[in-house]
Amino acid sequence: MGDNRTMSTPVTPVEDLTTVFVSYSRVDQKSALPVIHLLKQAGYSVWWDGMLEAGERYLESTEHALETARAVVVLWSKNSVQSDWVRDEAMSGRDRKCLVPISLDGSIPPLGFRQLQVIDLSHWTQQDDSPRSAEILRVLATLHERPLPARLPPRPHTSPLSRRTLLLTGAAVGAASLVAGLTLQDGWPNFGASSLAASGVVVLPFENLSGDADNSVLASALDIEVRKALSRNPALKVVARTSSVAVQNSGMSAAEICSELGVECLLEGTISLSQERLKISTSLIEGRTGLVRWSQDYEGVPSNILEFQSEIAQAVIANVTSEIAQPQSRAKFGGTTDASAFQEYLLGREAFRGVTNREDVNLAHGHFDRALQIDPNFAEAFAIKARLYAYSQVFANGSAELDQLSERALEAAQTAIRLAPDSADAHSTLGNVYFETRLDIAAASQAFLTSRELGFGNAAIMARYALFAACNGQTDAALAAINRALELDPLNPTFYNRSGLISYLLKRYPEAITAYNRSHDLRPRKVHLPSDIGLARYYLGQPSAALESCQTEATRQLRLPCEAIALHALGEADHAAAVLQDLIHEFGDTMLYQQAQIQAQFGDLDAAFVTLRKALNTKDPGLIILKVDPAFEALHGQEDFSQLLASLGFQP
Repeated sequence: MGDNRTMSTPVTPVEDLTTVFVSYSRVDQKSALPVIHLLKQAGYSVWWDGMLEAGERYLESTEHALETARAVVVLWSKNSVQSDWVRDEAMSGRDRKCLVPISLDGSIPPLGFRQLQVIDLSHWTQQDDSPRSAEILRVLATLHERPLPARLPPRPHTSPLSRRTLLLTGAAVGAASLVAGLTLQDGWPNFGASSLAASGVVVLPFENLSGDADNSVLASALDIEVRKALSRNPALKVVARTSSVAVQNSGMSAAEICSELGVECLLEGTISLSQERLKISTSLIEGRTGLVRWSQDYEGVPSNILEFQSEIAQAVIANVTSEIAQPQSRAKFGGTTDASAFQEYLLGREAFRGVTNREDVNLAHGHFDRALQIDPNFAEAFAIKARLYAYSQVFANGSAELDQLSERALEAAQTAIRLAPDSADAHSTLGNVYFETRLDIAAASQAFLTSRELGFGNAAIMARYALFAACNGQTDAALAAINRALELDPLNPTFYNRSGLISYLLKRYPEAITAYNRSHDLRPRKVHLPSDIGLARYYLGQPSAALESCQTEATRQLRLPCEAIALHALGEADHAAAVLQDLIHEFGDTMLYQQAQIQAQFGDLDAAFVTLRKALNTKDPGLIILKVDPAFEALHGQEDFSQLLASLGFQP
């Protein structure tokens, strides 16, 4: 819609045939017209502000068209995201569940409209038979309950992602239907809003009826593995586990859960498992009606559990989307077909979650090693061992042990990829090992890019990539990835905390504070990090508010750097210097990066650079944010600092 809303005199009613309402900023009219042309050519009755005759009263005409339209197409851009009118019209479409968000220039929608995937037209050829045109028409056909367009262009076979996606989904049989619903944004799979809602599923944790405690871990992993298998189908939106657990305990009905999470169906079930017998009962419930769309019972012996997981996933796919992929072997993506190896893996994963000391680390490794003795090709076990080696560096004694653990982590991650080159988790793990453990940003880049390509349906993988992109100053990629993670796991406080960090690194401080507070709202009894909010307020030019937040931080390692910086900004230089000395005395060289941050904000840039060089020698993990850390803005442009960034693998 245009932004000049001031016309008057009698109203000419908009025809009742209007089915598509197009909202945009008047500044973008030239870019909007090809979209409007596409919709009209497809036979839709389109309302846009160019239809208004001189003398029509704008608000009444707009309201009538907006309320009667079956689809509200919003054209987001750097101009329209600032328009209150466009936001109001988008809200109407969102609330009536008929919003079709499109980005004309790659802009990300404003807060409140990011839960729906956007069709990106920044590289659109404006051809009626292009893939992006096809996706728009596919979404509109769904909203109008019409057959899909008869002519959908084939996916270009020159795209590396196209070939890989076809390979991953076994699309020798179903390629035409699968790729027609998929578009690309600089290599990203990108689904229209309605196709997400129409092919989304939430898998609730299965109720464990097992009386045998020895089998409880295996029984409780059923929903995780089903969810993992479903998420590999690019036509599905699969809600991640944290949000699935949260809604299960909320007391909401199936219809309310589906509405809350923006999905079509809910999968629930029970599992009973003993040493001799396995029984699984499943039901797929349609959120709109609350009716059971599909149900099935499975009975066998415990070793059948992996087979049943795959069968359940394929049945759900067949009943949620027409874009069905051929079944793939578990080994292709790093899994195992041996139930005994799988159980050891699950026990190790459970032990890893509770690690607090070296003994816990050894316990987890023991389970993973036994899993690999049973199945030496179990790539997922190698990947998680790599993460365990990296994590256990916090218990290392000296640099020699740190280097040894780093080497073992790298070797395990590389083995996982060799065994399962299509495992998104393995590539993401390798990226993390290079990035956070070895401080090799250049080597991490390709691994993370591959994980982004393979793991678009996995919230954790997208969140890992998002931080990497943010640390490299890749704003659009970072925001797109963390928004995807939050779309898949919208009730996960960890991802909101990650979103806060990413916004902070991208110097979007108000958004960072909002995300940190949302994380706290979702997990108020867990550790809160007010120091993060304090630093965001400091860079907003609010030192008093920053100090107030810093001083409520319970963890001294986090409180002292924040407090020193805020005190110095308030003119209390001596007090700030004393806090810095407390940090050095208590934590020594384990917090060199934070010492350098403080020194830089004190204005002592030479001391800050010397401390950063020491941090590099000790492989201080804080250095991963060095390129974008606002604390060191004054060092940018200096040759020595540029060389330091280059030595870490950061690109200029």
